[in-house]
Order: sequence, then C-alpha cells, then structure tokens
Amino acid sequence: MLEDVQKITIETDEENPTTIAEITLGEINTADGYRVRLTPKEDRDFADKNQEDAT
Repeated sequence: MLEDVQKITIETDEENPTTIAEITLGEINTADGYRVRLTPKEDRDFADKNQEDAT
C-alpha cells in the first residue's frame, strides 16, 4: 500500500489546515502536543520461537 507513497501528512480538517504530523520513510515530525505511535508487524518466526522458550 505505501510503496508508492513519499510522505504522509496528517492535518486538521479546516479551510486553512494545520499540519499535525509528517511521516516519511526516515523521519516523523509532529506538532507540539502530539505524538505518533508505531506498531510493528509481528514476526511469526520470532513470536513462535519466544513461545517455545516460555514453555
């Protein structure tokens, strides 16, 4: 989905929008008072290995 995307811009829905965040492959910039949280894909091999180690 994002392979053709250079940058994601998150902004308010107003006539003159305010940029809240800009996300590129190498950088995340946010306006003061905002944060961006990333959730990585689960690595199945890694998750299965950890579960085996726990038993």
